[in-house]
Amino acid sequence: DNTVRIRACEGIMVLASLDDPSFARTMAKSDLARVVTNRLECLFNFIPAHVDPAEIDEIEVTWGLDSPLWTNEKKFPGCRQVAAYFMWLDYCDQLVKEAHPDVAQEVARTIRLLFFEKVVTPALGEHHVVLITALITETLKKITSVLLNT
Repeated sequence: DNTVRIRACEGIMVLASLDDPSFARTMAKSDLARVVTNRLECLFNFIPAHVDPAEIDEIEVTWGLDSPLWTNEKKFPGCRQVAAYFMWLDYCDQLVKEAHPDVAQEVARTIRLLFFEKVVTPALGEHHVVLITALITETLKKITSVLLNT
């Protein structure tokens, strides 16, 4: 259920933002960063190769709001998968912006290393380079957290 998912994400965001250095260190050492990054990778990999790159920049979604236009209707083939990826990217971006600095740095570091360097960069060498380039371009446009932009 979408409501349960949103509440769980909100709970993680609240815990990650607590201003308790000891708790923040514990969260930073937990599997949180790896789990969040793994979900981002899975959603990225679920995007079908036949998605029209020209359609990608039209998607406007946020993690905490239902976007039925993009998730329920078939605007274009692969629309739901692209929207799901960008919703989770938005969550990751917000998590890094809202979290305690120790947690934010670990999440951002893990996303950079395990997603951008180990998944996205090698994908540029594959035969769907135009789609991957469009996804990366839109990804970079949507990221607003300083730690993920560096």
